[in-house]
Order: sequence, then structure tokens, then C-alpha cells
Amino acid sequence: MKKEASVVMLPTDKSMLIHHKSDGRILSPLKYPKDASKKYQPFHLYFINDEKVKESDYYVNEVEGIRNVLYCEDKDEAQIISKNTDYKCKKIIATTDPELRSDGLIEDPNNPKDNLLIRKGLPQPSQAFIEKYCKVGGIDEVMVEYEENITAIDNLSDVRSVLSTEEYVSDVYKTYTLKVDSHNTITIHSIKDSWSREEVASLCYDAFTKGVEIEGDFEDLDAYWKTFEKKIYRGSRKS
Repeated sequence: MKKEASVVMLPTDKSMLIHHKSDGRILSPLKYPKDASKKYQPFHLYFINDEKVKESDYYVNEVEGIRNVLYCEDKDEAQIISKNTDYKCKKIIATTDPELRSDGLIEDPNNPKDNLLIRKGLPQPSQAFIEKYCKVGGIDEVMVEYEENITAIDNLSDVRSVLSTEEYVSDVYKTYTLKVDSHNTITIHSIKDSWSREEVASLCYDAFTKGVEIEGDFEDLDAYWKTFEKKIYRGSRKS
């Protein structure tokens, strides 16, 4: 599945990747004149969304129009972020900044039953996306691919309260993790801004059936949908 993410460009005084000239042009590192540092401001790209900020996550916090990259130190900080609606905090899911690193587990080659805790860089966009970003002068919104994970559970009510971001169907819950390739690169798609009548009808049907799955049985779904087709959309739903 795909989720929407915003792309923000924030200044840095360290590793330089994107450079923004006073005339508004954005240049890639390959085109950046090293002797013109006074005319250029180095930037990094950050992909952010509304996912819950948890312990060991990086996030962008906006205060009075100024954005800062911060690190969530512990569960107490994560709880404060989630409960305080005045905080404009967005989780960073990917970035061009190599200094942002997260905890991860890998299998211990000397003992397959154990895992080793490592610090690895956050996922990154492809070089092709960076070049496109520079060419068009910035991209504000994108769609990013996620992978679906399904786990069977004995008692759905036991996890509903703590896994509020998951979708529940029958006796399983679904989680979604950011899809990355072997180079830790995310898959990015352009935002879709137009839909056909058939696509709208299909989306409506999918949304309604998802609600039925989560909330309970619906006596006559087919009859309801036929009424929708007849009175609102004179087409056919996805089979």
C-alpha cells in the first residue's frame, strides 16, 4: 500500500546534498561550485508524515514557523508529543541526512538465536528522486510504499488499545512498515490528483466494506451498493 508523505527541505551546516541559491534554484551536489559557498545554502530533504512518534524516532517540530529536527529520547517524550496537540510534530520516515540513525536488530552470525543491536541510517530517497526534486524546483507531497504485515491474535480487545494505528480484521491485526530495498532506499510515487468515475466508485466500495469488516456485519451489503450505483453512480463496482 502507499501512504502520503510531505517532503521538507531544511538547512544544514554539515553534509551538503541540496543547495539553494538566492535566486531560488535548487542544485544537486554534482552541479555545486565548491568555491561559491557564500552564495549557496546546504540543505537536506526530510520525508515526514502523521505516524505516531515513538521512542528512538526522529521528528520535525515546528514552532512559530521554524522547523527543527529532534530525536525522541524515551517513552515519556513520545507520550508528551502524542498528547499535546499544540506540538506540530511529524515523524521523519526517510531523509538524505546520513547522520540520522535509528536502532535496528540483525542476526548475530556467531549465534543465530541472538540478535545484535545496531545503529543504521534512516531510509533514503533514490538519486533519481533527488535529481527530479532539483530539476522541478521542489516537490512538496509524495506517496511512499509500505509493506503489509499480518499477525494472528487470540483476543483482539487485548491489543486494540495499544495498537491504535493498526487495522483490525477478524482475528488478525495489520501493521505497515516502510518498504525499502537492499540499499535502504524507499519507493516513491507522485501524488495522484485526479480519479475516474470508476475509480471513485471502487474507492467508495472498498471504504464501506472495510468499515463493515471492522465494525461488524451489515445485513445486505449488495442491496445497499445497488442503491448507491442506481442513485449516485451509474456505473459498476470493482468485482
